[in-house]
Formats: sequence, structure tokens, C-alpha cells
Amino acid sequence: MVCFIREALQGHDLVKGSVMSSVDAYRRRAAELRAIAKRDSNRPVARDLEGLARAYLRLAEEADRNSATDTAYETPPMTGRPSQ
Repeated sequence: MVCFIREALQGHDLVKGSVMSSVDAYRRRAAELRAIAKRDSNRPVARDLEGLARAYLRLAEEADRNSATDTAYETPPMTGRPSQ
């Protein structure tokens, strides 16, 4: 079963590009996984691929929400030496 999932994810690259292209890539991957699941006659594998597709859709939604959030984190200044 793992080899089927590995094959479905082969060539997957979501690191490059902007947030919007990541959202699109997540949605595209979800659609690809659903298409593979529909063609697969092995029900446990198809069910797992459907689960992965749902996970990618959740990632797309989260990436879309995060793109609307403008946050910056700054490390607070150190105040003295830490105690040992």
C-alpha cells in the first residue's frame, strides 16, 4: 500500500513559489489523488488516497487563511544571563 501512496506523491514540490501557488499546488495534488483513488480497484488504497486528498484540501484552506494574516515575530531581547 505504501508504494501506491509513494507513487501518487512522486515529484511533489510545494516549497517553491508564493503562498498562492502553494494553495493552488495543494488543490491540484488533492485532485490528482482523488483521480488516482477513483481508478484504483484496491479499496484500502483508494480510501487512504481519499484521506490524503482531504488532508491536502485542509492544507490549501490553511495556507489560504495564513496568506491573509500579516504577522511578524521578533525575538525579545535577552535580559541578563540565564541562571544555571
